[in-house]
Amino acid sequence: MNDIEILQQILSSRSRVPLQHDRSCPFVELKDKQAETNVKIKERTVPEYIQISMFEVVGGPLCVASNDGQKVYERLAAALKADRHVTLSFRKVTTLTAAFLNAAVGQLYGTFSEEKIRSLLKVKDVDSVDLALLKRVVDNAKLYFKSPQRIDGD
Repeated sequence: MNDIEILQQILSSRSRVPLQHDRSCPFVELKDKQAETNVKIKERTVPEYIQISMFEVVGGPLCVASNDGQKVYERLAAALKADRHVTLSFRKVTTLTAAFLNAAVGQLYGTFSEEKIRSLLKVKDVDSVDLALLKRVVDNAKLYFKSPQRIDGD
């Protein structure tokens, strides 16, 4: 038996199972049907992020007014409601206020769980001063929405 005949015999004795999630290796060769039933394919998915640019939503570098923050909130809330990963970009933002961030990010905690927000929302292009302000807004929002009656005085 020559090398080609040996190779043909080996290939004909194996079954092939296509892998849907691994494009680098379109087939896994299995020695028998028993092994085929024991194969478990792990789905590897990388979340696709929607990017929201505060500069683009507001139309400039000044993110100060709560009504502009509301526009950002509406886009963030729509993404979170659809269980989409979202990145909030602070690129080109030169001025940021707590009022804006309360409207844009803080009120998310009244609609969505902290776990959902933490798992789906990421921020980028934010300097350390703005990040500290964002953290303070988020901490205050979590406190407020945990028991709003106590804070409102009702």
